[in-house]
Amino acid sequence: SAQRKQFTWASVAHGTILCGECAFQHMCNGRENEIKSFDTDLDWTFSEIVSMLEGGNAAFLLEMHFKKGTSSDADSTLPLPVLSHGDFNAIYSSRSISQYRKMLRKKVLKVSNGYKALLLGFSKQHNVETAVGAAT
Repeated sequence: SAQRKQFTWASVAHGTILCGECAFQHMCNGRENEIKSFDTDLDWTFSEIVSMLEGGNAAFLLEMHFKKGTSSDADSTLPLPVLSHGDFNAIYSSRSISQYRKMLRKKVLKVSNGYKALLLGFSKQHNVETAVGAAT
């Protein structure tokens, strides 16, 4: 039987989960600082976790699909594009993917700032100074 791919890597910049082969492709193309391992990287920041929660493979692929003009909001049943390794640089340097990364960074910043404000309000209300320092 065919061996199933293990999806144990993440592209934090895109909020996507990757197989080892795709993670390696990202790292070989100068994006090693955007790639994290679910198995070995223990230094995930709050913002990186939020990026994964706010992003996601489906959101990333749908963004690519809609930007190419092959679908509309009314028809989301079309198959998602398959990313080939040969198209890697063209895909990840495209304007639409650059805009997606910017949009995701804005969402992460908004969620992160909201969380920090919530913690600050809680710490002032309950006179807990250490909780705010630990979260930032």
